Amino acid sequence: MVRYRWNIAEAKASLSELVREAAGAPQRLENRGREVAVVLSVDEYQRLVEQAETGSAGARMRSFLQASAEVRAAGGVELELPLREPRASPFEDEKPRGRREKT
Repeated sequence: MVRYRWNIAEAKASLSELVREAAGAPQRLENRGREVAVVLSVDEYQRLVEQAETGSAGARMRSFLQASAEVRAAGGVELELPLREPRASPFEDEKPRGRREKT
């Protein structure tokens, strides 16, 4: 039988079973009916740590900058950019803004 919830006394008495079950799914520990801890497999823990590290904007920026540095160190790369097509300005019909003349 697969278990997901353990009270502290059960967890202490059956620690090896708790660890085996944690390999398949997170196991929740309760104390007096309140969840107090979760036992995870090492793989799940590492996945969560990596997700947390790469999830923040700062971490993504550091990853991008590291990759950019590696590309530069390898000699850079040539990008082919398409030619821009001329287009009309959406502001051509507006009158220039500036100081209003005194009347």
